[in-house]
Amino acid sequence: MSLTSKRLVGIVASTALLSLVSAAAHAQTIDVLTGGGDYQVADSSVTTEYTFSSSMILNSIGFLSRYGDEGTFEYSIDNLVFSDARTSSIGTLNAAVDGVRWLNLSSSITLNKDAIVRVRTSNTLALNEGESYYNSKTTVREFQTLNLGANVSYNTFDSSGYNWTPDRVTNSNLKVSNPSANVAPEPGSFALALTGGATLIGICIRRRRNAG
Repeated sequence: MSLTSKRLVGIVASTALLSLVSAAAHAQTIDVLTGGGDYQVADSSVTTEYTFSSSMILNSIGFLSRYGDEGTFEYSIDNLVFSDARTSSIGTLNAAVDGVRWLNLSSSITLNKDAIVRVRTSNTLALNEGESYYNSKTTVREFQTLNLGANVSYNTFDSSGYNWTPDRVTNSNLKVSNPSANVAPEPGSFALALTGGATLIGICIRRRRNAG
């Protein structure tokens, strides 16, 4: 194979690599809240309102569930009525991992600036402590960092009127991604690059043979 042909092969390989990197960037998600802290208990249901400061893509909704899968897990997207995450039509509610049950959306949802996602949980200590005292209690948890790159703020309060936000406490989390980072090429771009590159290589080989 000539030097020119080798260079063209390198170009095609580079194009393929860039396409894969772009696709990985497209799939990358950001946790709005990071770092787990101490668990606490609220005396009633707890709601967290997540307000978007710019257009972002919503990928997953997390519900705090310290002891397992008991309790009520509900969500509201962009001011719609609350829906039960267990029977959600937009995704699958997974078992708890590190104290969080994630509702992974079947299709990501793009939300505009000022959109609000509400997450409501209640009775998440029910049937776990073996005492009736805990049947109306809800688990909340401290976190360490609000990820500014997520472009989302939050406000957590319970039905008794207490605001948990100054204590950096929440009942939930979100996974989002930034639309401006989604630079993956169209599905056919990679195939077109390979086809075009292969054609160029063929032309160079034929020209070299003709020249000889």
